[in-house]
Amino acid sequence: MTTPLPTPPLATPPLPGPPRRRRGPGLSAALLLACLPAFVAAQTTGFTVSGAFAYEDKAWGSNGWTGLDPELPIRQADVHVYDMSGVTVIGRGVTDDAGEFSIACETQAASVDVMAVVVADTNLHKQYAGPFTRVRVVDPDGAAYAAASLRFDGHDPQGDLDLGTTTVLRANLGADEGHPFNLFDMGVAAVQYVLSDAVGGKAKASGFRLVWPNFSGSYVSGDIGWIDIDDGYDDTVVLHEIGHLIHNLYSDSDSPGGVHYLGDSDQDPRLSFGEGFATFFSGTVQLTLGHEAHYLDCDGQAQVGGAMLRVRLEDAAPYAYAIAGEADEMAVACALFDLLDDEASPGGVPDGDDDAFTAELQVSDLSPHAAWWQVFRGPVKKAKKLALHHAWDGWIDEFGADAAYSEMRAAFDGMSVHFWEDAAEPDGTRAEATPVSADGSWSPVHTLYRSDDEGVLPGERDTDWFAFELIEGQSLTVETRYPHAVPDAETMVDPKVMLYDPSGAKVATDNNGGTGRNAAISGHAVDQTGTWTLKVKSKSNFRRYGRYQLRVLATGP
Repeated sequence: MTTPLPTPPLATPPLPGPPRRRRGPGLSAALLLACLPAFVAAQTTGFTVSGAFAYEDKAWGSNGWTGLDPELPIRQADVHVYDMSGVTVIGRGVTDDAGEFSIACETQAASVDVMAVVVADTNLHKQYAGPFTRVRVVDPDGAAYAAASLRFDGHDPQGDLDLGTTTVLRANLGADEGHPFNLFDMGVAAVQYVLSDAVGGKAKASGFRLVWPNFSGSYVSGDIGWIDIDDGYDDTVVLHEIGHLIHNLYSDSDSPGGVHYLGDSDQDPRLSFGEGFATFFSGTVQLTLGHEAHYLDCDGQAQVGGAMLRVRLEDAAPYAYAIAGEADEMAVACALFDLLDDEASPGGVPDGDDDAFTAELQVSDLSPHAAWWQVFRGPVKKAKKLALHHAWDGWIDEFGADAAYSEMRAAFDGMSVHFWEDAAEPDGTRAEATPVSADGSWSPVHTLYRSDDEGVLPGERDTDWFAFELIEGQSLTVETRYPHAVPDAETMVDPKVMLYDPSGAKVATDNNGGTGRNAAISGHAVDQTGTWTLKVKSKSNFRRYGRYQLRVLATGP
C-alpha cells in the first residue's frame, strides 16, 4: 500500500506511473515538485533517519535502448526529513554515491510522522558533504524536481528509523519517456569528473540548471540547459549540453551558434570547436561511468533500439569516411577525445585502437586530463575567436614542444587536422618561393601554418610563396582547392592569392573567386617573360590555418 502524499508544502505529484515495492519498508514514489520550508533548529530528542533513493533508468548501448530498466542510485542529492504532523523539517543531508543517506534529526515531539524527500539539487552539498558545483533539475516553471518516501506515522524518536529504499519510476510524457533524476545523475557525473583528482577542477557555487521537458529541442543558454522532451534518457545528448555548460562556467566559448549537423566539415571553426568540445566532454564523462563513449541520440518512444544518430568517439565509426578537419565538429570531438582516451577505456577497438595517450603518461607531473584542463582554463579561456588551433597552440604554450607532441600529432592527424608545417617550409618570402610548373597539375597539399622552430612551437599566420616561369603573350590561371578536391572543405582554410610580375609588382589578387572559400585568378594576360611569383595567405582572422592545393596553368604561345 502507499501512504498518501501530503498537500502543503508538497505539490500534487505531476508525472509518473504506479509505485513498486522495494526492500522494505520503503516503496517507490511518484515525482513531485517541492517547495521546502526553512530548517527547524535544535530540538530536544535526537535520532537518525536512514534509507536510500534510486531511480528507474533506461539502459542503452551502441545500437540504442537495450530493453533493460536498471535501478540506479540517486547520488549526491539533497534530502530533507519531515515531521508531517506539523510539516516541519527535522533534518537534512545528502545522499552518497550509493544513493544512501543517514541524517541526524531532532524533535521536541513524543511521536513523529516521518517522511524523507529527495530533491534534484546539490544545494546542501557544501554544508553536509563538501564543496560541489551546484546542479539543479527543474521543470519549465523553475521548480526543482523531488520525490518522497512513504510516510511513517507515530515513530518514537527515542529510536532510529530506516526508511528502506524508495525507487522513483520513470515519467511518461505522452509517448516519450524520461527521468529528471537521470538528468540530475548526468550533471553529478560531470561535476564529479571535473572535481576529480585526475582533473583537479574547483567547485563553482553558481553551477548550472537543466530544464526538462523542453518542447523545442536541446540547447544551452548561459548557465541553463534546456533538454528536449525526447532526450530525458539520452545520456550522451544530455552530457553534450552539460559540456556546453561546463565550457561557459569554467572557460569561454566564442561559438556563434547556429545550425550544425553530423558530417559538415565546412562549419565556422568557432562553432565546430564549441560543439566538438561539448561532445568530447560528454565522451570523457561516459568513460568515468564505465560506458564506451558515443554520441547517441535515440527515439524516446522506443523500448529497444531506436538509435537515430550514433558516432563512436574512439574512431568516428560508422562515419569515419565523412568526418575530417578542424571545421568538422565530430573531428574536433574525436581528436580531443583521443588525447584522453587510453588503453584501459571501455569498449576499445581491438587491433585498431587509435589511443594516443596511455594511462601512465604524465605531462609536467600532471595526468593528461589535468594537463588539458589547464589548457582549457588558460589559453583556451583567453583565446579570441576560439577554434581548435587554440587548444593545440595552448598545449605547447603551457608545456613546451616536447610534452607528448608525437601523441598529440598522431591524434590530430587521425582526424585530418594538421597544425604543423608542410614539407615546403620555409617558403615565407619571395626569395624562398617554391618552384612549381605552369602545366596545370595540382601541387602537394600545403598547410598555412608556420613556426619558428621546425613546426612544433605555437603557430603564426603563415604565408606561402610560389614561383613559375611564364612567356609574354600567355594566358594565366591560378587557383586553390580544398585538399584532394573534397567537396566538403575538411579544413578551415580561407586562402587569398596575390600575383606578382617579374619586377615584383602586384598585378592581381583574389579571395573567393574559386569554389567555396577558395581563390582563383583566371585569364590573366602575361605581359612579361620571366619568373612570376604568387603569394598565398589566409584572409580570415579566425581561419588562420588550414590546408589547400594550388595549380598554375599557362596557355597560349
